[in-house]
Amino acid sequence: MGMKLEQEDLDPLLTAHQAWLTGRGGQRLELQRADLSQLNLRWADLRGCRLNAVDLNGASLMRADLRGADLKRCRLISAELVGANLMEADLSFADLSHSDMYEAELSGCSAMKADFRWANLMRVRAQGALFMWTLFYHSDLRRADLRDANLMGANLTGARLHGTCFWGAHSAHVNLMGATGLLRGGMAEVP
Repeated sequence: MGMKLEQEDLDPLLTAHQAWLTGRGGQRLELQRADLSQLNLRWADLRGCRLNAVDLNGASLMRADLRGADLKRCRLISAELVGANLMEADLSFADLSHSDMYEAELSGCSAMKADFRWANLMRVRAQGALFMWTLFYHSDLRRADLRDANLMGANLTGARLHGTCFWGAHSAHVNLMGATGLLRGGMAEVP
C-alpha cells in the first residue's frame, strides 16, 4: 500500500470533496494505493469518489454515502459499513472479508470477483447488483434482498441464507454447498 494518511491529513480532502459535490470549487476525492486503515469516515459524503486499491482495513464507514464511488481493489477487511449507501458503487475485486455491512445499500453496485468471506450482510439491499464470481464463503446473508442480482459463479459455501430474497436473480454455477436456510430448489425467499 501507499502512504499512510492520518485523520488530520484526510479531513481537508473530505472538505474539498464536499465543495466539489456542491459545485463550490473544491476537488473530487481521488486516491490510489493510499492507506486509510482504521480512520473514521462515519456519515461521510463520499459520493463519486475514486479510491482505487486504497487500504480501508478496519475503517469506520458507518452510514457513509458512497453512491457511485469507485472502490475497485480496495481492502475493506473488518471495515464497519453498517447502513452505508453503496448504490451503483464499483467494488470489483475489493476485499470486504469480515466486514460488517448490516443494512447496507448495495443496489446496482458492481462487485464482480469481490471477497465477502465471513462478512455480515444481514438485511442488505442489493437489487440488480453484479456479484459474478464473488466469494460469500460463510457470510451472513439473512434477510438480504438480492432480487434481480447476477450471482453467476458466486461461492456461497456455508452462507446463512434464512429469509434471503433471490427473486429474479441469475444463479447459474452458484456454489451453495453447506449453505443454510435454503428453500424451494436452493432459493430462500421472503414472501
